[in-house]
Amino acid sequence: MPPTKPRKPVEPKKCGHNWVWIVLYMVIVLAIILGGTKIALVQYNYDKAMDDGTYQAVFLTNGQVYFGQLESLGFGTMQLKDVYYLQVSEDEEAEAEAEAANQNFTLVKLGDELHGPTSDMVINKKQILFWENLRQDSPVLETIQGGGQ
Repeated sequence: MPPTKPRKPVEPKKCGHNWVWIVLYMVIVLAIILGGTKIALVQYNYDKAMDDGTYQAVFLTNGQVYFGQLESLGFGTMQLKDVYYLQVSEDEEAEAEAEAANQNFTLVKLGDELHGPTSDMVINKKQILFWENLRQDSPVLETIQGGGQ
């Protein structure tokens, strides 16, 4: 039998760098928790400002204004239900340049357009400039509750 070489004793692995990974992991988890909490609080405050009992006017970045019942669908989208929008009356369109301040608007319910949409729409929050709750004595709300147009 050949002579055996003496074995070197096995040295335990050094754990010097493991604590760095543990701290890094804890920082990442904490950042996720704090970020999620902030998003939840912002969403809560956003939803809290909406009056569930009435309609809102939603002003979009493209200049359009829609009226309906606004609710949040999640992080990046809002849903507007029972949607109405303003349309310049056809008689007034010809005179629009001459009498821009005196334009006559008609309130139109979403759904009768050529492409046949439903009366709800989903809006990317990035496209909303701002929105406002409508007062109960709002002419727009009175028209909507009276059957539209």
